[in-house]
Amino acid sequence: MQIIESPKIYDAIIVGSGAGGGMATKILAEAGLDIAVVEAGPNFDPQDPKQMTQLKWPWESPRRGANNHRAFGDFDSAYGGWEIDGEPYTKTEGTEFDWFRSHMLGGRTNHWGRISLRFGPKDFKRKNTDGLGDNWPISYEDVKPYYDKVDKLIGVFGSKENMANEPDGFFLPAPKPRLH
Repeated sequence: MQIIESPKIYDAIIVGSGAGGGMATKILAEAGLDIAVVEAGPNFDPQDPKQMTQLKWPWESPRRGANNHRAFGDFDSAYGGWEIDGEPYTKTEGTEFDWFRSHMLGGRTNHWGRISLRFGPKDFKRKNTDGLGDNWPISYEDVKPYYDKVDKLIGVFGSKENMANEPDGFFLPAPKPRLH
């Protein structure tokens, strides 16, 4: 571990550079705060053939499929997993909720594949639809302007489908298929 001491004082320190940390950093920096972002893992460069392992052939595995430390095998580019030793991740006894954490620059945004589905009007008012659970105290229309803003900010690929409970957003045209 390396400890870097600096006399500089920051207004806020953001832990993690994923979607939440990245957005918090953007908003606070735009408001004029001096921000430091710390990350638990290394940089990930998808153009570095040593780091980009997802497009290799099975026989290129150094373990030929034997168990390893990566949750999805040798060809998983994530630095992280479902359970990370020493991380203070808890869940209520009797529940089965797991959350994948990526300890790498950009966090889980490295794995979202540009899929960003909106909740639709029925998702906010499920009790009205099937009688189960509770309705949210807000509606899709309350959240729509924020979905629109995020779509424009991050760039989401897709096409307008005009499906009742799958709201259309602001989409980029589909990219050309490519290999890294």
